[in-house]
Order: sequence, then structure tokens, then C-alpha cells
Amino acid sequence: MTAQAADETLTLTCKGTATIRADSPKPYPLSMDLIVNFTTRTVDGTARQRPYVFDDQLQITEWNDVTVIFRGFSQFLGKNISGSMDRMTGDVGMLATSKTEAIDYSLKCTPTRRMF
Repeated sequence: MTAQAADETLTLTCKGTATIRADSPKPYPLSMDLIVNFTTRTVDGTARQRPYVFDDQLQITEWNDVTVIFRGFSQFLGKNISGSMDRMTGDVGMLATSKTEAIDYSLKCTPTRRMF
């Protein structure tokens, strides 16, 4: 992998919570991986546990040196997802919504490192 290719794709391991908006919201612990591909302008979610994670590809709508903004529809969750990532801190916030439910995501992501 060249340095240029590494800059085009960012693989992250994320931990945090998913909170269902309701009368008495309760945060659920969550672990997932995200692959940010600047060439294809996509963010891919990879489930490491269930529920409340997505295995879908979302479109990056804009990005700069500090922030990545993405959105799309999750077939797995049956919800629209919009989110942003702070490239400096690794903080990711997402909101998944349907007509009947909304889920807030608060994640802390770190780059994964290759073993070999």
C-alpha cells in the first residue's frame, strides 16, 4: 500500500453508545468498524456486534481536513442515517431515523493498525 492509497482510505475501530430516543432513553454499548473511502466517497459500516449497527455503504456528502459528513439509507436498520466525523478527535455522531424511531450514536474512533 502506498502512502497515497493510505490517505484515500481510513479504517477505524469505534466504540461508544447507541441511544434510542424515547420517553426514558437508555444508551446501549456499541462496537463497530468504519471504512472511510475518499476515492469512492463512501463510509462503510461493519458490524462487530448487534443490534443498532449498520452494514451499509453511506455517501460522503462533503469533507475537509477536519470534518467528514455522510448520509444514506441503511437497508439493515431500515432507517435514514446522517452523521459526521471529526478527523482530529475521532468523534463520530450519527442519527438514524424512521417514521417511528430515532437512534443517536456517539462513537469514539481510532485508526486500526495492521499487524504485518
